[in-house]
Amino acid sequence: DGRIDGPTNEVAGDDEETDFHAMAAEAESLYLDRQVVSAAIRVRDASLFGGRDREEDGFVRLMLRNSYHDFVLPGSGEEHHVVFEPRLLLHESGVAQIDLVLRADDAPLSVREALAMSWGPEPMFVRSQMSAPLLKGTSWQAIADYSSNEVDAGKPLATIAHANPVSMSELLGIHLDAILAVIRRNFGHWTIHPVAVLDVEECCTPENWKQTHREDLVRLAIRGSVNREIADHAPVPRDLSMAKDHSLYANIGSTVYFQWTGPAPEGVSELDTVLLLEYALLQYMRLFLLEERVARMRLSDRSLRARYKAAVLMFSELRQRDLRSGEAREIVRHVLDEYGAPEIRRTIETALNLSSSAYATVSAERASRRAWWVTIAATLIALLVAVPPLQDLLRAVPTPQPDDPLVLIPLRWLSAQGFWGPWIILGTILLLVSCLWFISVLWRWRVRRWPSCRRRYKWPTEF
Repeated sequence: DGRIDGPTNEVAGDDEETDFHAMAAEAESLYLDRQVVSAAIRVRDASLFGGRDREEDGFVRLMLRNSYHDFVLPGSGEEHHVVFEPRLLLHESGVAQIDLVLRADDAPLSVREALAMSWGPEPMFVRSQMSAPLLKGTSWQAIADYSSNEVDAGKPLATIAHANPVSMSELLGIHLDAILAVIRRNFGHWTIHPVAVLDVEECCTPENWKQTHREDLVRLAIRGSVNREIADHAPVPRDLSMAKDHSLYANIGSTVYFQWTGPAPEGVSELDTVLLLEYALLQYMRLFLLEERVARMRLSDRSLRARYKAAVLMFSELRQRDLRSGEAREIVRHVLDEYGAPEIRRTIETALNLSSSAYATVSAERASRRAWWVTIAATLIALLVAVPPLQDLLRAVPTPQPDDPLVLIPLRWLSAQGFWGPWIILGTILLLVSCLWFISVLWRWRVRRWPSCRRRYKWPTEF
């Protein structure tokens, strides 16, 4: 038995050590892969942007766990497989941004399929695989199937077979729910902005393609339905690209990038376009949040100063001073104009002016109340100070004489009261002032006589 147990234990120890080294190698590989992507994003970001957010670490970028999905495009029975490598940006203003990349490189796409991939509510995904941390706190946690015993990055990998295909919007929502469950926060507003990068089939020159396939160009640029015909007078949206080999069309709902000649950008090279749109959407959401803050009309001194400071910083960034390229500034300005940023800015300025006026009114009311209480305090002090002189005055009243005026009679009576004489005088004065004030209030609120309702009487007020 001893000769058998020895080698068996040794083999078991070797297997455990091998498993440990495999797990460590996998963890190291995952870590390095994410570092490579993060480094690429940082390099591209540094070449495009500068400013306070970058210098003072106003935001953080994170790479989340991968998720795996199978989807079927409408009108096609072929399944496509995609691996999502979610990128998360958390800004100090409270804005969260998630990026998911969906690719279909194995076969040419029709216009309908390209539009479906750019339409968030389009039901496409039939199967999903996500690790346990990405499902925690989401609605998919209860339907996750772990029976395959698969592991991804050290955590159990669940399979979710969707009874009905789900959309890209739902997938984004699941990822967002998982993030909010970790940081224990809720979200108030959201927006989805798809960016389509299309490699156009080289059936003709770009100029001829724009003329021959004008309807497809307009449809893809505005993300219009294939079931609706594009009118002849519908203009082609403005091309924001200054290069001849590609075109860029951006609007409030989506952005489409047409590659006319050469290979289309993929992976890291896509970041030059995607990061610009991330920046534009981040500015829009921050502007939207600032509009909500100023609309609450909180009139405390500290809150008003904070809103003014935030508005000044936000408006300075709207000049796109953080962008290092003129073309990039034009693209961001165009996207912000599409989202109505100038109107939001005017709303914020108006709200701040109204808040300032309301704050001035409230401050005047507070000052008036303070002055009222100061006046009352000064009056009480004056009454106390007036007691000794009144006592001296009453003591100086002469003895009764036959020809004394009538005014001396009450003064002699008050003098006879001793200590209480001055207080009776002050009380009488206060009583008279109170009566006059009460009479003035009654006069302001007196019941007015109703006007006559005789025939042909004209009411003084037009209805």
